[in-house]
Amino acid sequence: MGRGREVALVVGGLALALALFFHVQIGNGFTVLFGDRFDGVIEVALQQHWWNVFTGRAAWNRTGWFYPWPDTLGYNDGYFLYGIAFSLARALGADPFLATAFSHLLAKAVGFVAFYALLRRAFARGPWPSLLGALLFTIADNSLVQAEHGQLLMVGFAPVAALMLWELRRALAGARGWRVLGWGAALDLFCGAWLLSGYYMAWFFGYFMIALGLLLALLAPRGAWRALFADLRRHAGALGLVLVLAGLSIAPFLMVYLPTARQTGMHPLIDVVPYIADPLAILDIGTGNLLWGRLDAALALRLPAQFPAYSEWTSGFPPLLLACFLAGGLIAWRRRATLPGAMALAAILTWLATLRFGNFVVWPMVMALVPGARGLHTISRYPIFLAGPVVIVAGCALEHLHRRGRRALALALALALVAEEINLSPPVALDRVAELRFLAAIPPPPAGCRVFFTADPRPSRIANAAIRALYSHNVDAMLIASLDHLPTLNGYSTFNPPDWNFGSPTRADYPARVEAYARVHHLRGLCRLDLAHPRWRRHPFAGSAR
Repeated sequence: MGRGREVALVVGGLALALALFFHVQIGNGFTVLFGDRFDGVIEVALQQHWWNVFTGRAAWNRTGWFYPWPDTLGYNDGYFLYGIAFSLARALGADPFLATAFSHLLAKAVGFVAFYALLRRAFARGPWPSLLGALLFTIADNSLVQAEHGQLLMVGFAPVAALMLWELRRALAGARGWRVLGWGAALDLFCGAWLLSGYYMAWFFGYFMIALGLLLALLAPRGAWRALFADLRRHAGALGLVLVLAGLSIAPFLMVYLPTARQTGMHPLIDVVPYIADPLAILDIGTGNLLWGRLDAALALRLPAQFPAYSEWTSGFPPLLLACFLAGGLIAWRRRATLPGAMALAAILTWLATLRFGNFVVWPMVMALVPGARGLHTISRYPIFLAGPVVIVAGCALEHLHRRGRRALALALALALVAEEINLSPPVALDRVAELRFLAAIPPPPAGCRVFFTADPRPSRIANAAIRALYSHNVDAMLIASLDHLPTLNGYSTFNPPDWNFGSPTRADYPARVEAYARVHHLRGLCRLDLAHPRWRRHPFAGSAR
């Protein structure tokens, strides 16, 4: 296939992948987006923070909420890479919600192109098999079902890092040190930016690569070890610079998140336990799945404890893809295809470590041995990352059919694999039009207002009263603070400051809690914003000068 035809093939495949993944948002004209009024708005506020940074209105590591605490970016994912895409869209005139949708589109587009390139270069797949793999990876059902958490779409960055790592290994086998330095520097900078953007997928990548590296080390013949050590000695100088740059690249992440880790202790095991899934959850793909939705609903009805109708456990794989993965793994081992065989085993072993077997769980061992594991809360999201390795290994089964002359069967199976990834009920609930209307109704703050808090929360469709009491007014405060460049003491995040006490704003003691916080932090110019019927009020407590 000529280069021009291959480029056209990739562009057409990318358009199809984006159309399938974003079909509901495209259909509604991007008026209702991934997420909801709570987590979705938090993401918009965080991405707006980077627009404020790039336009010189904010410090990079300090958001407009949780005032006056420092390093407040470290209480949640940083969204740095998303913030670059968001800022580009904002510079072109997009509103904050539309700019957030653009960052999601770009993450998926990057993932598609990088996955295609990874299959072509690292696995020597042909254009059509690579196109199928990139399509399956990009439209993965588990990625769509959990897309209300926008940071999880950063799984699209995994093939970028994998491709850089592959190119670095190839460079080590060559004689040109500048190629080692170039690919090593690119990998360092990208992984540092990825960590500052979304912790889950970046950590999952490292977790999987550790397992894969150990397996490859065990399987490698003695001659391969000698060749590797010779390559390392030959490029020792370039690798030394790569290691130095790695430390510099990760420094911003550590500067922001290490203080938070020390302050909060990160996530104890008791918080993680509800997210350690039952093995049956590997088939939980959501009741909206095009081919398997009815089966999913039936299992949820009969086995609600092991197979809830929808939860954080809903991140499994469709049956045909799982079958192809298992078959592909066996074929790879039989043919001594070391890399895909090791990937299959690494995927299985690392996934098993995230599960419960009765009262037995392996995850405490992972928490003790793997650095950064305590920063994870919802480990049931790991299969979203595994979509890449699973699709790569499953491709071995299709290649086997094709080589044996069963092309019609391979084509039919490929079409079925695409169909079973389509989900008709994605988590699209963030009403962009309603949110913009709400923001437009807020009058300018009064003169002398230097910091604000929110009260009188606006109505919400969320049935859980405890969730509403924590999120509604705090999340609105975050968005308003980021848009109006006016700090707020409210906010809600994965972690909160140690003296945060701003839940339940309708309780009679809420003003007293606000005043106590303002007194401790010596806040001045405090004002109140009522949200249900937007209006500002100067708070009678003045505080002392800060």
